[in-house]
Amino acid sequence: MIDWMRFSFVLIPNSFIIILFYYLAFKLLKRNFNKSTFTLSLFYIIPATGLLFNIIFVPLSTSNVGFFIYFIAAYLLIFGMVFLVTFMINLLYVNFTIKLQILIIISYAVILFLLLIFPEGIKIIDGIPLYSWNFLIIVYLFFTFFILFPNIFLSLKLLKVFKDKILKKKLRLFISGCIGMVFIFYGLILRNTWQNSLFKLLWDVISLIVILFGFMIYYGIGQNL
Repeated sequence: MIDWMRFSFVLIPNSFIIILFYYLAFKLLKRNFNKSTFTLSLFYIIPATGLLFNIIFVPLSTSNVGFFIYFIAAYLLIFGMVFLVTFMINLLYVNFTIKLQILIIISYAVILFLLLIFPEGIKIIDGIPLYSWNFLIIVYLFFTFFILFPNIFLSLKLLKVFKDKILKKKLRLFISGCIGMVFIFYGLILRNTWQNSLFKLLWDVISLIVILFGFMIYYGIGQNL
């Protein structure tokens, strides 16, 4: 039996974010289709698709395919973040080849898959995803090493390269959006690990700021590509 209140609570905000992220990706590709815009558009498209699977998961959460659908949703949400890193590398290094970019993405994808099949890492209990604390620690370490540290390092490098004051201001907006997205990720993992009703409720409200971060990334750098 479908919990319609829970379904509506997931459907409404997620649908808005999905539509927004697909729209921003469309604007990027329509404005100028090249390696940089395609890379950044995937940052919007892949997590949005993950949210779509998350919506599908809710009515099927207690079925035989529930775990499989949630696995896809979780995988896509985390996978999309690698495109922020490769996008920033594209901005910094003209000689960053497509082959090297694909290699980085595939390596990230494979390691992420191995993490998500961590024994007892993700469980579905009464239709609700539950992460183990060991899983949280491993994913945090992985994400910090592959996403947060590269984001900080590349951001500092970009700030040194951009000399124009207006461009630097836009870059800071972009970087703030990127760091904000990382913050959302850490909170999401904690939400599904720490089974505290008050924290879950607060986080579900706070996480809507992802909409602002999405705009900051687009209007910081994306719209000028």
